[in-house]
Amino acid sequence: MSRTRCRGALTALGCVALIASAAMGRVATAEVAKWDQERVTKIASELAEALKDVRVAVEKDPGQTDMIQQRAKYQVRESVRLLVNTSRQLARQLGKGEGMIETEPIYKRMQMLRADAAEAAQRTPISEDVLAKVAVARDALTQLAPYYEADWKAGPQAGQATGK
Repeated sequence: MSRTRCRGALTALGCVALIASAAMGRVATAEVAKWDQERVTKIASELAEALKDVRVAVEKDPGQTDMIQQRAKYQVRESVRLLVNTSRQLARQLGKGEGMIETEPIYKRMQMLRADAAEAAQRTPISEDVLAKVAVARDALTQLAPYYEADWKAGPQAGQATGK
């Protein structure tokens, strides 16, 4: 890998960590949204699909020669795999009619997995293809966050949070 390509990949890597952190973290400026079961279910399904695409792109990304980067890449790959599974579970539970209160633990687990992936991603170059897929997932996460933020900001009566 040339120095220019490596620098570009490392810069891109910082973007991945920033995108992931902003999308999944509890952003103070996020607008609170009233719970909308149908809308949240649709967004969660889109998120699951976008994360599946991230996983495929990460798996196709060429291997690293540096041992530290190799380990980090496999940590990223495992965190993304777990994010895919967790996002699918979120979409399934929402599809069954479970609301914010019932699915909040899944959402919070996704935040932890996102943090793990972002931390590992800081130690390995990420391709432009992976970045493009991450941007799509970021958009879905950005749309989903206000529905789960409602409980933290507005208290337990926020938007009829239970789906049952």
